Amino acid sequence: MKRKFKWFIALVALMAALSLTACGDNEEAAVDDTQDSTWADRYETLLEAGDARDNADYDSLKAELDDIRAASGATYVYVLTPGTDGTPDINAESGEEGHYLITVDGSEEPDDWAVDYGWEIQFTEAWEGTPAAARSAWNDSDTEQCWSAFAPVYDSNGTVVCILGIDYPCTEVIAEYPEWNRDSDSWNGFEDEIDADIPTEVQEMMDLTIELATKYADQLSNAN
Repeated sequence: MKRKFKWFIALVALMAALSLTACGDNEEAAVDDTQDSTWADRYETLLEAGDARDNADYDSLKAELDDIRAASGATYVYVLTPGTDGTPDINAESGEEGHYLITVDGSEEPDDWAVDYGWEIQFTEAWEGTPAAARSAWNDSDTEQCWSAFAPVYDSNGTVVCILGIDYPCTEVIAEYPEWNRDSDSWNGFEDEIDADIPTEVQEMMDLTIELATKYADQLSNAN
């Protein structure tokens, strides 16, 4: 009887061990599923949840933009998505009649969720798959200027879910070419098409911001 009882205890212990192993495997699979999700996939999940910056994953998504800002030397790093009635919506109008809303903001002092950035041609260009720079710089302060560029961020299905914005300091360039600053009294007025020669230094600044936006948008599209 004692021997049978010992065998029974051993069998129960074995079954418990197997059960724990199975649970552990399931937990590891769940972790792996999370790790397999790209930044863009997680961002799409954030939008679908509808809880904005109260979402449990928001701080992690923002932290990755903070890291990009530190690594790139950009002044501001953020993402925009078209919106409908003040709500980010990847199916919303993305053309000239659309409104682009800021969502995840990797800035030291982030804008509020879904602040309307209006529409500029480079938003639509990026949303449609072509990284693009603004046609002019803008004043970040009375003494400092930035140049902005945008690039598409794709989810794992190849759908654009947001555009990454990089605002890069360009004060020295604008000191030489104030007509390329939209906030200057001498602004040349270019907003869509540029029908004039672009100074080499200005073109290099535009190219740099596009390169940075493209590099880090690709990172958000592909990195787990």
